[in-house]
Amino acid sequence: MIQFDLHRFGQLLKWTMVQDKAYYKKSFLQMVVVVLLAFIFFLFVTSYGKDDAWNNYEQGYKISAGLILFLVVGSVVLGPCSMFHSMSGKHDRQNLLLIPASNFEKYLVRYISWILMVPIWIVAILLADVLQYAIHVILGYEYYQFVVVRVVDIVKFMVESASLAPKYLFFSLVIVGLWLHSVYTLGATFFRSRKYSFVYSTFAWIAVTILLSWLFPNWTLSKEQLPDAYLIGNAINIVWTIVNFWLSYVVFCRTQVIGKFVNL
Repeated sequence: MIQFDLHRFGQLLKWTMVQDKAYYKKSFLQMVVVVLLAFIFFLFVTSYGKDDAWNNYEQGYKISAGLILFLVVGSVVLGPCSMFHSMSGKHDRQNLLLIPASNFEKYLVRYISWILMVPIWIVAILLADVLQYAIHVILGYEYYQFVVVRVVDIVKFMVESASLAPKYLFFSLVIVGLWLHSVYTLGATFFRSRKYSFVYSTFAWIAVTILLSWLFPNWTLSKEQLPDAYLIGNAINIVWTIVNFWLSYVVFCRTQVIGKFVNL
């Protein structure tokens, strides 16, 4: 069988989206409700009717904007954990293995399935923002605006701060984020639990971090050594990230219908 066929891949992606349509709708509604409740708490409960309402209002919008940024970044880093959200049992896994497509096509479609969630979550957040604005207007509150405006302000501040910081520090943060993303990608295929793979993956990378700290307890660097150290660390993380993705695909190809904890 050809490893990758564009037409077959398109058919598989279309079939997967139809099968997962209910999950996408549920995730959209859940995100709207969660974000809207958070907005109501930070912008209404903790802001109005208090002393110094203006400062409380400002603080509420800052916290809400930070929450949005956290959700967006978290959805990208933790997104692969939902690769197999529809694999709820042995029957679903069996259907996946029996689909007339190559393992690479199946793996790629499952990986894309979480990417499709990102715009859905963003739209849900925007809708929640519109709803909180409408609630402010309807109730006649004095202070109100879109939370997204504050998000833009925070992003501008972060970009300006990044331009002043050493370039290697910014790229190191991005590479560490990609490494964490690859860890959760590997965890999604290695652990059978579709709901708690992110928990097991988090425990795994925390354990690795503790182990490295134990192996190198007194490792300190001077300012002159930092650029070279970051360069070496980035190279290691890039290779590690590639290995994690490769292992994730290998584990996926070895997935068994019957299993208890891991997919091997």
